[in-house]
Amino acid sequence: METTIAGKAFDWAKRWGAHIFQIGKRIATLEERVTALEELLKKQPAEACSYCGERAVRLTAQSGLLGNPGKQWTEDTWTCAACNRSYIEREKLKVG
Repeated sequence: METTIAGKAFDWAKRWGAHIFQIGKRIATLEERVTALEELLKKQPAEACSYCGERAVRLTAQSGLLGNPGKQWTEDTWTCAACNRSYIEREKLKVG
């Protein structure tokens, strides 16, 4: 009877040991992934390019106020360093 109980206890400890090892391995993998993301975003986080999806879009030009008073806006030109495509964002002037 003692052999059976000891065998069950050993099997139980073996299963839990393997489970704890898997959890530790998963935590180490997650830490590596977070570190890689932190390195990518070390400077200011870039926006994702709507054309290629890379996080390499940077502001390349910014206009002054455009339009008539009361209906003014600014235009920002954003360019992707990966695919070299540009797009313009227009933002209305906020009054008040």
